Amino acid sequence: MQNSLKLFCSALLLNATTAGATYNHHDFEEKIYFSDTMQKFDGVSTIYRIELDTNAETATLIPLQINENSDGIAEYDHIDVLASSTDGNTLWMINSLYAESTELLKYNVQSTSLESIGLVSWDGPEAEGDADQAAVAPNGDLYITRKYSNFVYRLDTTTAQAEFIGEVTDTNLNGGDISFGRNGVLYMKNYAGLFILDIENVSEQNIPAEMIGTSGVFYTGLANRDGGYGNLLVSNREDSTFEEVSPDSGLILKSYIMLTESGAPYSHQLGGDMATGPFQTCNRNVDFWKNNSWRDQSITINGLHIDEIVGRFGTKSEGREPYNGMLWNTRNYTYSKVYAQLIAAKLNTFNSSNSSLINSAESFLRGKSPSKKVKFWDIFHYTLYKTALYKFNKKNKCK
Repeated sequence: MQNSLKLFCSALLLNATTAGATYNHHDFEEKIYFSDTMQKFDGVSTIYRIELDTNAETATLIPLQINENSDGIAEYDHIDVLASSTDGNTLWMINSLYAESTELLKYNVQSTSLESIGLVSWDGPEAEGDADQAAVAPNGDLYITRKYSNFVYRLDTTTAQAEFIGEVTDTNLNGGDISFGRNGVLYMKNYAGLFILDIENVSEQNIPAEMIGTSGVFYTGLANRDGGYGNLLVSNREDSTFEEVSPDSGLILKSYIMLTESGAPYSHQLGGDMATGPFQTCNRNVDFWKNNSWRDQSITINGLHIDEIVGRFGTKSEGREPYNGMLWNTRNYTYSKVYAQLIAAKLNTFNSSNSSLINSAESFLRGKSPSKKVKFWDIFHYTLYKTALYKFNKKNKCK
């Protein structure tokens, strides 16, 4: 029996040190992709990986190998929508010139194969327009927008079924692009400016849009730098440049001239899109989440909804520390210690259910109040989960 417990403990701790750590933050290689639809009815689009030179302020476009083509050519007329899976292994593309022929495509980054999933089926209210923008959320969901209607959908990548989420009424979604930051914030850039779309607080199918800054330029694509943690990068069709933009103010910080692989100036043609490659994974400990903004994140533990008020502020208003939320209100030898580590782990993974450690710890806490003293028969598992979650949150620490 004792040996079995030791094996279980070792396995769980091993999972804690490896789960969710696909990428090492300090060795992270940024990858951003760009699509150019070229001209209408020419039967091709081109897909590139962007190599930025911050000193020379240039952006070299490296063509992707696509099936048999080594020059970035995808044999689809209008790939105006581009997004990447969170692990960077798949690029989702949409060939989209007309609503009735909007087609979801899947590109395998490793094998370089491009295949069709099928035509998009639109759920919800009747509307005009084809797909125009796309981005993958930190939890892996693919979101797309639709021209003319300003509708937002969640797209099933196995069936190409588009589930209606809501309508943006504060601005126009035509042109531009959307992109998720690693913190789950959905940015949208169009001719009018930079916006945050609040898809977590949809009221009566209305999606709020908060303007961050104005623009007045025709942009085609948007991506987050540094694997979702950095500034925004937008493609400017008017002068064939990429512009680095502050996600806080919308101000342009730097401009990069588009170049071909041979170093010649590149001319951005008609439409296009951009995508952040793999999200960068890194973790923050309990102290960080006690003392820093949750950026509108919330989690659930056994059905209990924990937002920043419950988890951090408690009955105190922001700025009046010490707070008395769950992270601040922990006591030794109570279940609150495991709750605190689990809250941090869930915030680090955006409320993910893909970790066996997180799922097991959540099951352990079922029916246990944070303030209750640990039962004698729970001491072993209490210590085990508290230690394993601590190691999980410490592993792959954000810089």
